[in-house]
Amino acid sequence: MCMILDNNTWGDFLNQKPDMQPIHNWLKQKKGKLVYSNHKGFQELSNKYYQSLEKYKEAGQADLIPSKKVEKAINEIKKEHDIKKSDDPHILGLAKVSKVTVLCTKDKLLHKYFKEIIGGNIYQNKNHQHLLTADLCKRNSL
Repeated sequence: MCMILDNNTWGDFLNQKPDMQPIHNWLKQKKGKLVYSNHKGFQELSNKYYQSLEKYKEAGQADLIPSKKVEKAINEIKKEHDIKKSDDPHILGLAKVSKVTVLCTKDKLLHKYFKEIIGGNIYQNKNHQHLLTADLCKRNSL
């Protein structure tokens, strides 16, 4: 689909911090979508975040990927890669299933795994807004 927001960026995103403003603009212009899952690995997100995601989904700006698909992808990744140090296999599984190539995160270890396993890019601040393109979703549609 388009972009995954890691838990460690949700607060900045919901509070519309300056580094997250390009993502908000991208979503409002209907150039992209967020991708999320109800997989158990995402339990770290509070109800407040899930409520926000549901609003984005209703507006056509987010897509929910079922837990079973994410779990299957996690198992495939674990067979092919040593990710024992990662506490975010659910992010990698979601990225694999949804074909997302952009991840917004501050987690340096996740940067490494995402780039190696998914082959994607990391959005960290507004200097990375060039990653937010309209064709990103077209290329990555399920």
